[in-house]
Amino acid sequence: MSCSRSPPSAASPGAKARGPPSAESGPGPEDRTPVRPSEEPTLTDTRLTWLPNLVHLDDLGPYPAQTSELTWKGFACPRFTLETARAIAADTQRAASQLDDPSSWQSVHVVGDRVEIRSAAQTPASASTVAKVLEADSDGLFHIGSNSWVWSELDDRNSSQTAEQLRQMRRTAYPVTGPERWCVTFADYGWRMVLLGVLPEIVHDWDDDLFADFYTAQYTEAISSYTLTADSAAEAYAAARRHFGAERAGIDPAATVMPLAFPFHEINSTA
Repeated sequence: MSCSRSPPSAASPGAKARGPPSAESGPGPEDRTPVRPSEEPTLTDTRLTWLPNLVHLDDLGPYPAQTSELTWKGFACPRFTLETARAIAADTQRAASQLDDPSSWQSVHVVGDRVEIRSAAQTPASASTVAKVLEADSDGLFHIGSNSWVWSELDDRNSSQTAEQLRQMRRTAYPVTGPERWCVTFADYGWRMVLLGVLPEIVHDWDDDLFADFYTAQYTEAISSYTLTADSAAEAYAAARRHFGAERAGIDPAATVMPLAFPFHEINSTA
């Protein structure tokens, strides 16, 4: 069990060999079709749309959280309540106690109303070293492991066909409807959305096998997608999150909800 380690880096040489997924380099459409729009996160940006979500670190979690449109090397940058921070602390400390050599492990500790990230002791007699002290943000939430841990949004939908179609389209110079038209594809859980990819919108031609297969995969797997006009993939995703948050604000997370948006549902990018 090694979920809450940072990805491999010079600062964590013993971390699990599971670094962030890297984009495959290639000419042509690869440069214009990011699967996950990513920017260097500015966690204090007031323009971020924070939505409720569930996240996990491999087999630790899932934990209730809020996520925004920003990612770190493709991984989520969640924030948590103090109560959830205590649950993460218990899990990461328990995982550290089960390691033969926890020297590269980081665990969470809640001290009063603050959260500490500590590097685990090399031996039982050594004192743990505090790597970072986290204060609550303006909303009273804690950004645990943002920009360093491999947090993933929980997605237990069977989206393998859709994911494969996204990969195929990413590598294909397929016909698009326009340079500023985007398709934001996501697993729709009613109260939360899990991004699968953002690509230029494909021409709606049922005679084209690529479009037909992409639509069928989404429909079969109950995957949703928004189509909209935006200046970039990142702006398209931000607009999709704003629309989703406004439309789904009243849905109970405990309710069983079928996807409310079907493939290629048109939305207003200025909403």
